Order: sequence, then C-alpha cells, then structure tokens
Amino acid sequence: MNQAGSEIVTITDPGTAQQKVSRLTVGSQLDDTVWATASKGRLLVIDATSNAAYWLRPPQFSVGTIYTQTPDDSGVAGLIAAVDPGTGILTPVALGFGKPTGMLFVPDSQS
Repeated sequence: MNQAGSEIVTITDPGTAQQKVSRLTVGSQLDDTVWATASKGRLLVIDATSNAAYWLRPPQFSVGTIYTQTPDDSGVAGLIAAVDPGTGILTPVALGFGKPTGMLFVPDSQS
C-alpha cells in the first residue's frame, strides 16, 4: 500500500524475471492492510484514540481476502473493511474506531 494513499500496491514473484507490480485504487485513504492467510483466525486492531487493542473474530475468513483500515483523516474515517480486489470497493466489517493505527491477521494455531 502506498503510504497515506488510496492505492494498494502488490508485488508478485519479487526478484524474479516474472516480477509484477499491480495497483488497486480504492475510494478512500488507507492505513494498514493485511491479507487473511487462513480460514480461522482473528484481526488484531489498535485504536490510538482509545489507546486500546481489539480482536475481531468472524466465524470464518476467506483465504486471500484483503482487510484494511481507514485513518481518522480519511474521507471515510475509523472503519475496518474488506477490499474487493476487482473493484477496490470497501465493505465495512467494523465501525466506530477513533483512529485505527495498526492491524495484524493472526491465524489460529493448528492442533
């Protein structure tokens, strides 16, 4: 993702002859962005306004789904959203954060 911008920039096959850079434009400024790497897990979200950490745990994730957050100075502020990789449309997952500033996908450990 470009810093404080409204694009998600990805590099596939870095350092190889097949390296490819792609850009996905979204409709709002973004902060942290993560990809779900497992169907079971949690999103750890930090809200600087409340000085708190939150766990978001839906019943199931789709592997490869892109999750992002919008900062407090964004056009659409304070939400966690799933990103449609084809259109860049943000679908809210959680609302009401004052200033989301950090996010991490944590897969559940396998037993």
